[in-house]
Amino acid sequence: MTPVLLKAVVLRTRPYSETSLWVRLYTRSHGKIAGIAKGARKGADRILAPLTEVEVKGYPPRNAGDGLWNLARPEVNEDWRALAGQPGRMAYAFALLELCDRTLHEGEPHEALYDALASALAALAAKSDGSGAAVLLWFLIRLVDELGYTVQYELCPRCQKPLVYPVGPFVADAGGVLCRDCSRGLAAMPQAEWEVLVALACGDTPPELNVEPRVRDVWMARLLGHLSLHSDRLLHLDSLKLL
Repeated sequence: MTPVLLKAVVLRTRPYSETSLWVRLYTRSHGKIAGIAKGARKGADRILAPLTEVEVKGYPPRNAGDGLWNLARPEVNEDWRALAGQPGRMAYAFALLELCDRTLHEGEPHEALYDALASALAALAAKSDGSGAAVLLWFLIRLVDELGYTVQYELCPRCQKPLVYPVGPFVADAGGVLCRDCSRGLAAMPQAEWEVLVALACGDTPPELNVEPRVRDVWMARLLGHLSLHSDRLLHLDSLKLL
């Protein structure tokens, strides 16, 4: 098979043999794939490890039913493993990897989402400790959008009127935030929650924004619930238990 040069973020690995690794990659060109890297367990400084971006030569599977690539000659592009020494940011970093691993389908490329993942990991490595929640929520909003379940925050999903604060609640089965007219009898969304959503949804890059734990937990629950509802897949992030 003709090899392909893959640019990829390593999501997770596990031993395959005494010297080889099974590797889950999120690639820019081929989406999420799994492969075997022979000899990758040799040496103390392993190249194929979570929280790295690599370029690796990939040989596609011979049979469509097999699904495992052969991976060779990896080289590190970006290395974010230093986050492991910062427990708070490490939890957010592994939550990013876990989201991609658990929600994306095999072999479906999303170049914009790949770029967002790389930007989010770089932001976690560079920004202040307090902005980790904003980085994760920023990426989650883009993941939801890329999968086709866009959260409506500019127009009311029921009447299509522009949303201007004060607004109604976020309603997952409606697809977003309701206007006050369409949410009669329901509690209004607190201003702090609305401002965080707008700030995260509008930015092209992860913002330097401190999100208080209560607002973080509210939006994590809402967005994961929204994604679970529309994808028919119940989502809980084990990585966030570290927080």
